[in-house]
Amino acid sequence: LHKLKYSREHEALSVELLHAAGAAAAAANGTPSPPWMLFQPLFKAPAGPPFDICDVSFSNSYVDFLLLRFVSGGGGAVVAELTVIDAKATGKVKVGAMVQVAYYALLLETLIATDPRLAGVRRHLRLARHGGVWLYGEAAPAPFLLRQVRDKVDA
Repeated sequence: LHKLKYSREHEALSVELLHAAGAAAAAANGTPSPPWMLFQPLFKAPAGPPFDICDVSFSNSYVDFLLLRFVSGGGGAVVAELTVIDAKATGKVKVGAMVQVAYYALLLETLIATDPRLAGVRRHLRLARHGGVWLYGEAAPAPFLLRQVRDKVDA
């Protein structure tokens, strides 16, 4: 993806990879496969709420890492669960980084629900309940519940 950075093709490929993950989950026959990690997929804010209710312009959104884990969705189905992870060159998780991850999660949630390119697989895609901030020098991201951040932003 990094070779296509800042292009319409980059965004199209990012959505195509989401579609492929949903298709892989649909075809899994109850057997989850190994996780995928996407590096800097690009997503654009769709037209309509909640992205058009203020004077802020939302530009290209480059998610640092998008972890797709194939998990049980109930009833023998498998879903691709998406976890948004942002990398920061700092030693402490800051509120701004958590808000950024929560924004990316909201964007992906809206994209999955509304983008016609994902119509055939959207029931096989879901957002994780948590996001993560990967701090400099750490072996893994620091997780947090997205709902806690979104509740504060929505208030």
